[in-house]
Amino acid sequence: MIIGELMVRNAGSPVRVLRGVAEVTVRARSAYYRGFLADDELAAQNRREVGDYERMIRSPDRVVRCAEVGAARSWVWEFNERARHVHRRFGWVADGHCRPGDPRIGTYRMLGYRLTI
Repeated sequence: MIIGELMVRNAGSPVRVLRGVAEVTVRARSAYYRGFLADDELAAQNRREVGDYERMIRSPDRVVRCAEVGAARSWVWEFNERARHVHRRFGWVADGHCRPGDPRIGTYRMLGYRLTI
């Protein structure tokens, strides 16, 4: 199915896909936020995330699809030089977009990086 410029296809086993996405999301968040959020807050966010994905998995009307696009965006804290360096090293380019970050961390913004696929 084509929607706009996106090629959308069925993702295969929805349960496997959703559990994989949940695992990657939790691991990435844990690595990224460790030291910036209290361990109990990070654990609570991870439990909520896994719970959201488990609800999607159990939903009888779920449909999981993947969209293939020409570019991907990632958000990086403006103060996180290490993450910004890693993004640049692997071909990501700052795209000039920014958005507010989590107010519990401070007044920092998230900066957008794009990778052309």
